[in-house]
Amino acid sequence: MSAASKIKSSKNKLISVFTSSDDEYRFIGIDWEEYGIVDQIESIKKLAGELNNEYTLVVKMHPNQKSMHQSVLDKYKAIENDVLIIWPEDKTDTYELIKQSYLVINFCSSIGIEANYLRKPVVQIGASRTIKLPSVNYVKNAQQAIKMIEEKSFKLMPLRSSIIYFTYLMKSNFKLESYNYVKDGDVKYGQVSLKAPFIYRLMAVPSKFIFNYEKGNKIFKDFGLHLKNLIFGINEVK
Repeated sequence: MSAASKIKSSKNKLISVFTSSDDEYRFIGIDWEEYGIVDQIESIKKLAGELNNEYTLVVKMHPNQKSMHQSVLDKYKAIENDVLIIWPEDKTDTYELIKQSYLVINFCSSIGIEANYLRKPVVQIGASRTIKLPSVNYVKNAQQAIKMIEEKSFKLMPLRSSIIYFTYLMKSNFKLESYNYVKDGDVKYGQVSLKAPFIYRLMAVPSKFIFNYEKGNKIFKDFGLHLKNLIFGINEVK
């Protein structure tokens, strides 16, 4: 039976667990070491031991984990009887899995930020680069995560926190052969500006009108910015 079929056939609420690759942990650097690097496999075993009666745990491994040492892969195989594992090569849609989940658990991956944007509560175990943003419910270890889940004390965090992080990523000003950040709203790939097709920009006009109306803004507020976007596809910020 495929992972998708097993998920659909489960009668329990779904908790998806997203593991992190070694390179993700290396990328966070020593700045965050005080918040603790946890053993993911041991954490998953503890989660399964306490939560399996009420929830179905699905572990989606990071694609980069396909190059892990065989000894580590064997440890994941050893917990297959306790949790449903989606292996690195599996093409299961990450975002659809998030949408189907009651709760998301992650470690140091930015998937927690994305899940929060999709309006799913997230519990993150251990350190990450985003630990100072209020995008997920942070805990130090699996036992704290279990307690939070059992007591249902986790919260859905502010949407704007995820947007702030996405904006930070989009403002990268480094230059590569194919990628070039020119200024806010002007990014080129292969020397071609990235623009939404005109038909999509035209279709967005009613939504922008309604947005400003519902916020109580003047109808022609930022008219110049909206006009540039419509005609030239320039996404300037004020």
